[in-house]
Amino acid sequence: MAIVDIEKQGDVAVLRMSNPPVNALGHGLRVDLEKCLNEANADPATAQATTNDGIEKITTKRLADDIIAGAWGNLEFTADPVAASLQQSADDAVAVGLLDEVDLDGIYDLGILNDLLAERGEPEVQGL
Repeated sequence: MAIVDIEKQGDVAVLRMSNPPVNALGHGLRVDLEKCLNEANADPATAQATTNDGIEKITTKRLADDIIAGAWGNLEFTADPVAASLQQSADDAVAVGLLDEVDLDGIYDLGILNDLLAERGEPEVQGL
């Protein structure tokens, strides 16, 4: 079994991560997860159909193809945690009284991801 397996269960794709004892910290897990993200980016039509299959399985209804295709253009599948978006969400939650001020500095450990990016000659991602 790979560290990240994609298994089709009926109309739903299941990503199973197996890297005990700590799934999120393993280098192999990051490599396999990146492969899955690349597959979704390389074949958006299949990724959209798989996503819509999952929505239908959960809700018994599908989104119209033009709706999911339109929404897809607003999505980015990346291993980068896009730290600024977390800060913006926290700021928005504080502004409407859902969250007290919180220090998010250091919330992400980007060492493994940045090691993987360095192996491929890509720039590091930045945390908060």
